[in-house]
Amino acid sequence: MTYSKELLRKLAPLCELTLYSSDLDTNLLKKVVFEATKVDELAPVVISTYPQFVPAVKHAISKDAKTLISTVVAWPKGDGCEEAIRAEIYNAVEYYKVHEVEYVIDYSYNLLLDQMEKVIDEISRVKSLVGTQTILKVVLEIEEVRELPKIASLVRCAILGGADFIVTCTGKSGHCLSPEKLQSVLTEIAHAINGETPCDKEVAAGTDEELLKELHIYCEECFNSGSLVLPNRLRHLQTRHVGLKLQGGVSSIETAMGFIRQVERSLGDEFTSSSVTFRIGSSTLHPLIIDEVMGLDNELRIVHTLGIKQSTYGEVEDTIQDELYSSRNESSKVPSPQIEESEEVGEDNLRNISQKNISNLNSETKTSLNSEGSKAIPIEYMLN
Repeated sequence: MTYSKELLRKLAPLCELTLYSSDLDTNLLKKVVFEATKVDELAPVVISTYPQFVPAVKHAISKDAKTLISTVVAWPKGDGCEEAIRAEIYNAVEYYKVHEVEYVIDYSYNLLLDQMEKVIDEISRVKSLVGTQTILKVVLEIEEVRELPKIASLVRCAILGGADFIVTCTGKSGHCLSPEKLQSVLTEIAHAINGETPCDKEVAAGTDEELLKELHIYCEECFNSGSLVLPNRLRHLQTRHVGLKLQGGVSSIETAMGFIRQVERSLGDEFTSSSVTFRIGSSTLHPLIIDEVMGLDNELRIVHTLGIKQSTYGEVEDTIQDELYSSRNESSKVPSPQIEESEEVGEDNLRNISQKNISNLNSETKTSLNSEGSKAIPIEYMLN
């Protein structure tokens, strides 16, 4: 199915380019980021990556781009100790100066009465550490949660804890986002927007009338004695706007559009029209959009084709350098800085040599890719 370029131009700024590969090469990363942000109107709203890659991303973002930087905390299972999480947040916010933080909550809780309070308190603590100037995105990993009511409770916990965005998955669990589980998330967000979310303890109590009765008595006693610090936590939320980031297997434009239509049915067209409330996180979707709208440089298509490993990129550069040395002087190699400054190796020669070697590499790689049943997708930066 084909989509108009006008539609794709609107979709591109809603994308978060997620670079979560631990094997990333810094030079390749910089090239990826620059290519993704060089056209401002098509640049992703956020580039999200590991803390150690943040400096390289900052350096590579095009100077005219408005793209923000995000990093992760308690990644990818939400099982870090409190001290470690505190240190990660400090490094992200104070040292790396990121604009947004993604915090993974531990989804192994049964979300009983006491555990739900614990989850809310954890998220509240993280929000206080992150601060009001930094966006907090809470990752729920909903595809690892079997029960739909538990997903709903996780969303409520995130909202009550102060999340600015709900993120559906880490993208690392091996499961793709499903419409059924997404609908549970959308229902709870709609309740929050409309001010209909019930209090956390009543939600955890479920339909047990006796427990609910005891809970109401407890709330009334606390309120009358002045010991109820946060009455809204035990009543109903006021109208609350929270954003949604879809993540987890959203690797094609068709898949993305299907989820967008589902979100629009629950939350309206206005919700999906702004990156303030709606985003899609993927390592492949944004490159696909760029390819559809503008096309990609042939050299970059080959280097970043699915299946070519990061080490191959370095091998291509080494081969190109060897060609340059031999064309400059067959008997002796000249250091690369002199080659860059030399007028004898012209720009056309460099392009011809680059295209020749990368084309050879592509022809050698294509056979092995097809033999394994992989489809070589000519996109610019398929990293994960």
